Amino acid sequence: MTQLDKTLAVLIAEDEDISRHVLRAFLVSLGFENILEAANGAQALALGREHAPRFALLDIYMPEVDGWEVANTFKRELPGTILIMITGSRDMADLDESVAVDGYFFKPFQKDILLEKMTQLDQSHPA
Repeated sequence: MTQLDKTLAVLIAEDEDISRHVLRAFLVSLGFENILEAANGAQALALGREHAPRFALLDIYMPEVDGWEVANTFKRELPGTILIMITGSRDMADLDESVAVDGYFFKPFQKDILLEKMTQLDQSHPA
């Protein structure tokens, strides 16, 4: 398996401060260097448009603009961004199959599994 380029931008969009900080700490501990943080969907859209991140880790439920709307917008505007939905909900009805995201993670998750999934998606998704 090819190693993931950890200088690529990763956007975390999560309205819960603690969850956002934990996710950032995971990414830093894995060696990621370019981490962007958004506390709501509107900030995520602005940061995404400005930086065109390789990965967007999106919470489903956020104020102003939810994760599904961010994902749909990124699919149109930033086709090179890999979209991973992250949720604490175990309700499968929350997973909107009409939105073509690249992966899902349920909180809490293990960082090595996140890295493995990001690497697989990076290899299979054209930049």
